[in-house]
Amino acid sequence: MSVQDRLYEKLSDEFDRFIEELKGLPPDGIIGRAYEKVIKEDILSCFYEDSLTDAEAQALLDLENPLDDLYTEWQESDVSFMDSVRDIVDNKAKSLLSPGNEQIYEPAEAVNT
Repeated sequence: MSVQDRLYEKLSDEFDRFIEELKGLPPDGIIGRAYEKVIKEDILSCFYEDSLTDAEAQALLDLENPLDDLYTEWQESDVSFMDSVRDIVDNKAKSLLSPGNEQIYEPAEAVNT
């Protein structure tokens, strides 16, 4: 088994243990850790392909809990997931109003209550 495959297996096992831990929590605890679940799942998906060198994969494999370490690194990074979400919303809204769009959008009428 390649080092890439061993790393993916280790990450998958760690993710499976995390999911089992979530299953033991009350609903509020699960909801409170939903973001962590999504990000860890996204991190794991990065390893479907062999994009690391064997040395890089081995360095991650040598960590006790590489998925937790990568999640912590994500939390400490300057990358904002919300910036990406805002960009998508902004781009979609602009594309809907762009010339040539066959849909016509009119502002909704205010409802008086």
